[in-house]
Amino acid sequence: MNSEERIFSIIEEYSSPLNYSIPRISVILAAGHGKRIKSSTPKMLYEIWGVPSLIRVSRAAKKGLSSPNQVIVVGIKANEVIKTVGKNENTRFVYQEEQKGTGDAVRVALESIDKNFTGDIYIFPGDVGLITEAVIRDLKEEFENSSYQMMLLTGQFEGKVKDNYYGRVIKEKTSGEVSEIKEYKDILALKDVYKIVHEGNSLTFTKNELLNIREFNSGIYAFRGKLLRDHIPLLKCDNIQGEYYLTDMVRIFNENELKVGSRMVRDSTALLGFNDRVILKRMESLARRNVYSQLKEIVTFQDPEDFFIAEEVVEDILEMDRRKILVDLEIGKGAHISKGVKLSRGVRIGKNSYLKGTIILEEGVNIGDRVQISTYPAQMLRIGKNTEILSGDILKGNLQIGSDSRIESWVRITGSDEYPVRIGSNVLIKGTTYIFGCKIDDGIFIEHCVLKRKHVKKKITPNRKVQPLRYIFPEEEGIECLEDL
Repeated sequence: MNSEERIFSIIEEYSSPLNYSIPRISVILAAGHGKRIKSSTPKMLYEIWGVPSLIRVSRAAKKGLSSPNQVIVVGIKANEVIKTVGKNENTRFVYQEEQKGTGDAVRVALESIDKNFTGDIYIFPGDVGLITEAVIRDLKEEFENSSYQMMLLTGQFEGKVKDNYYGRVIKEKTSGEVSEIKEYKDILALKDVYKIVHEGNSLTFTKNELLNIREFNSGIYAFRGKLLRDHIPLLKCDNIQGEYYLTDMVRIFNENELKVGSRMVRDSTALLGFNDRVILKRMESLARRNVYSQLKEIVTFQDPEDFFIAEEVVEDILEMDRRKILVDLEIGKGAHISKGVKLSRGVRIGKNSYLKGTIILEEGVNIGDRVQISTYPAQMLRIGKNTEILSGDILKGNLQIGSDSRIESWVRITGSDEYPVRIGSNVLIKGTTYIFGCKIDDGIFIEHCVLKRKHVKKKITPNRKVQPLRYIFPEEEGIECLEDL
């Protein structure tokens, strides 16, 4: 089986039928390679706030349109992109063999949609990872309640004109209808004034006038599906890029007396797409700023510009606040909290600590600086109330620690599926200590020990104190390999 045959095999495996009783389908364009990013990672799989951009767009489109119907156009590294998205209900993948432009990508998508479908089709680039379901819902509602046959989602460019690489939205001044979209590179290539005719009215622009148009095209469109199918064969590739531009559908619709409208978003950052790492970094910063804005009244951040909290964890925190729980969390500079982590009120996460996996931190847990806590899939790690995990500790795997315990700096504790770790309450562990697969009773004191698969029982000394453990190490191994210099 050659590479192309493998792609079609995977497409068949991961695709599922569309539900044509729902009159809306989203099409996501994810075939590009992102040359300017210069990476082996497919462009659409770059993460924004912990989630690949394509996944973000896919979720927002389905929720915003209230429709699970989706066609995802793949191309470069199609196998990797498809497997990342996974198999979902009412979602189809199609393959664009050559990247011949957005218009060609949509044409490929339409081939997988029943020709008798009469609903609306919405087009999204896969790199607009900050788009929200609310923005898409507003577009849907305005389009469905309008007389337009096509609608663009647009923004207002706020920066310097020379930094605006978006297509300019040209409008008829009286009606406000969209006459044309002129791509930035095509504007730069103009030698004379640019003339268009809209509903019998002649419009003339200089190159400078076009460049100074502030309303830009986001690459997100709404179409009456049958009209899109009927008119997309009219696309031509007579432009400086030699590609089939979907933006040319504006001109084609106008030439065929079909109305094109636009909806401008309030916050244009929701429309950002990325072609390089600079813009990607800016999008990540905007996502962080959004999280901080949601949590700043209920969480104390040591550094609002340097932290990560997965969206699922953010929602859990907000739900605690909605339930009138005094959250009282503190998040250190550079702290990373992934999805699967459950935080309780009064938890403190120190500077540069990293939490990843199914982790439950009960009320009042204190995680020090540079602590690493992680689990493998299907494992769970729980830390009890008011327990302290101090600087530099590493806790991994199938592990539970009781309440009011203290794990001092630079301790390593690992639990596996076969040999979990269970540590009781009021336990103190310190020094150069490593623990694997052990059960430790309440009230134990351990210092400078290496313990593997042991049950540490609570023993009371004759003077009625708990017997501490110190300096317990396994027997030497490989000592015969050593000799004095």
